Amino acid sequence: MKKKAARFTTAFFIGVLLVASGLGLAVVPPVPGGSLPNIVLPIPSKRAHRQYLGLNGTGTFKIPQIKAKVVIVEVFNMY
Repeated sequence: MKKKAARFTTAFFIGVLLVASGLGLAVVPPVPGGSLPNIVLPIPSKRAHRQYLGLNGTGTFKIPQIKAKVVIVEVFNMY
């Protein structure tokens, strides 16, 4: 039983390291003064939220499609 737990723990941490290292290579922070990458977001299901953003229909949208003079995007770095 202890061997199974040790194998599972080892495999789990190896998996976490592989995923974390792959994510670290794929994510490049925006350059100061540069443009945001094309971020695709789901169109909200609530009508009031779609109206607030100036969106119609269903599916996805990109930030430039928001009907506003200014869009503020706050970026959090949690890790």
